[in-house]
Amino acid sequence: MFVLVSGATKTVQELMVQHPNLGVLLTPNDRNAVPQAGVVWAADNSAFSGFDDAKFRAFLKRIAGTNALWVTAPDIVGDAIETSKLWATWRPIIEDHGLRPALVAQDGLTTRDVPWGEVRAIFIGGTTRYKLSEAAAEIVGEANARNLWTHMGRVNTARRILFAIAIGCRSVDGSSFSRFSRTHLPWALRIARQRPLRLWEDR
Repeated sequence: MFVLVSGATKTVQELMVQHPNLGVLLTPNDRNAVPQAGVVWAADNSAFSGFDDAKFRAFLKRIAGTNALWVTAPDIVGDAIETSKLWATWRPIIEDHGLRPALVAQDGLTTRDVPWGEVRAIFIGGTTRYKLSEAAAEIVGEANARNLWTHMGRVNTARRILFAIAIGCRSVDGSSFSRFSRTHLPWALRIARQRPLRLWEDR
């Protein structure tokens, strides 16, 4: 599993030498350059801390046509219905910039609700209760079966990393890895290399 980090550029560059599962998460709120070839990276919309339409549009222009794994379409935290409305607006805009749109799964979303023909990646967002739900795990499982990238946001503890691994997420991010990178990144990267465990029995 990859740990994607926003900011902490110097620390990330130092740790990448020893940790091939370390990547970068660009956001509209930073001015970091597009990572060099060979670095695993994606882009978020910063909606969790307050979405800025003009800043996000400028961000899309800055990273247009790059090799980002995915770019999250704007979303409303905890609200799958409103997020779906935003998806309809922003998916074509992201694609027009030569980028892969990721749908942010919010509370209430199930596998039946995902527009699978449109999404290029799944980002598990929402409240803590939703992130840890079987519904979220089923969405990740279906996305993996379709060979789509799967990511979980707001992952700041060892237990959360292990849960994300167990349900099949391919990457995670967390604010603690950006704000306190030298303290938290080393242990997070070690845990992210562990093998997955089964959470639910087959039915």
